[in-house]
Amino acid sequence: MEETKNYEIYDRLMQLIDILNLKRSQLSIKMGFSPTFFQKPRDFSVLVLKRLCELYPEVSLDWLLFGIGTPLIKRDKEKNEILGENGCQRAAGTILL
Repeated sequence: MEETKNYEIYDRLMQLIDILNLKRSQLSIKMGFSPTFFQKPRDFSVLVLKRLCELYPEVSLDWLLFGIGTPLIKRDKEKNEILGENGCQRAAGTILL
């Protein structure tokens, strides 16, 4: 069951790469990983999610992890000023990793 969930997250991450108009290797390098990091499904640690959120705070964590909602959420500038730039957006607000 866990393996299926990992593949689902990987599939959504591949969709996100397309939405952001990036290549897998570009995102890998931008996040500080080797160019082949996203070439095959793997377990994604909190560090990976944290780096993704730092680079793209408009990403919906609900969508990425659970498939709920849409891939991108409009940012709330007031909340970002208070919370800083290290949070991923959730449908119910911002969470910090």
